[in-house]
Amino acid sequence: MQLPIFTAGRVEANIAANDARLDAASAEYDKAVLRALKDVENAYGTKYGLDRRAVAIATALSHARRNQKTAVGLYDGGAKTFGTF
Repeated sequence: MQLPIFTAGRVEANIAANDARLDAASAEYDKAVLRALKDVENAYGTKYGLDRRAVAIATALSHARRNQKTAVGLYDGGAKTFGTF
């Protein structure tokens, strides 16, 4: 069995290189997790905005239907004509 006595720093260099690769992989993982969290936050924000928009559209539709019924009632009752709307 032989054991090299003088390795010219190869063992330490390999350890340092492996540590650097591990640090780089860890940094990439952290970036990926942060990107995923950002995507989730953006999706929640978009959903919230779309939900509010749907409520506003439903309210506007309800008001438009009510106004339409009122206009038809006034027309049928003779109080208004198409020219006065």
